[in-house]
Amino acid sequence: MTVTSPVAFCTACGEDVFDRELDFAALEMAYAEYRRRKGLPGPAEIAALRERLGLSRKALAEILGCGEDGVRRYETGVVPTPEHAEVLRRLAKQTGKRKGCRD
Repeated sequence: MTVTSPVAFCTACGEDVFDRELDFAALEMAYAEYRRRKGLPGPAEIAALRERLGLSRKALAEILGCGEDGVRRYETGVVPTPEHAEVLRRLAKQTGKRKGCRD
């Protein structure tokens, strides 16, 4: 997969130089493209889904079979595993809130 992203150059010698913000932006672009190609939910989609279903992070973690930190990481940018992405897709097809799932 190829992602085109901006690069910082030294004005004196023309060599590319490390820029933390540009590097982070390029990584985010690559993650977003990977998610798009694989049909994986993004961080905001995962958080919105959890809220729509009325689930706490702990409850969603139990459904996924991971820890609360795993859910937190998914909601802040880590790409879900294919197995977890499939569970999230199935949950997204559900309508309404689940009762009693807030911890």
